Amino acid sequence: MAGAATIAQGKERRKKIMSYVKSYTRKHGFAPSIEEIAEGVGLESKTAVRHHLAILAEDGKVTMQPGKYRSLRVVDPPKPRAKTA
Repeated sequence: MAGAATIAQGKERRKKIMSYVKSYTRKHGFAPSIEEIAEGVGLESKTAVRHHLAILAEDGKVTMQPGKYRSLRVVDPPKPRAKTA
């Protein structure tokens, strides 16, 4: 079982990945590749990037189409509904 420090590191790494993907997509108009994400967040392993992206997908924060290059999309959270009086 992973320790609290390891879990916190994973969460922080996923925050960095999300931030990088959002920034890259805004700048370029398309999603970064796995290799670009690894380089952008300081990971040497593409497998580690895929692992974190799988967790983000399970959490509903991103979507991906397996086998399709640059198919990564950040899922925008639903906007709160305006309260009516």
